[in-house]
Amino acid sequence: MERFSLHCGVNLLLFHKQDILLLLRNNTGFADGMFGVVGGHLDGGESATSALIRETQEEINIQVQPQDLKLVVTVHRMLDHCEYIDLFFKTDTWEGELRNNELHKHLHYAWFPAYDLPKNTMPLVYHVLGNYLSGMNYLEFGWDNER
Repeated sequence: MERFSLHCGVNLLLFHKQDILLLLRNNTGFADGMFGVVGGHLDGGESATSALIRETQEEINIQVQPQDLKLVVTVHRMLDHCEYIDLFFKTDTWEGELRNNELHKHLHYAWFPAYDLPKNTMPLVYHVLGNYLSGMNYLEFGWDNER
């Protein structure tokens, strides 16, 4: 009998004052045309913070340090084809200059007020940020009619 497994995603809520950095997705095959946050998947053999540090460098060219990453929201998410645990970390501290390193996946990035996200923000990101701003650190997503 095959054992059940979960996928694990890591995501960055990068803040500058009251604004959050969002990237406009393109040609990814998932939520294209919507704003999301920096993130990706664990490759195996790496911790969640190591994966997020790698993804941040790959996507937007900045360096974040493990001690500056604070886990703020955990999501148990159901998709049509699999289940995920998504870990959302927050920081407002980084080194380097922001640059879109993945033009083939992100049309551009922009800062938005955390309380006034664009209409085309990914629903997951919208709900996670709402939870974070309300002081809630756990969310189940996609289990009912949210898919």
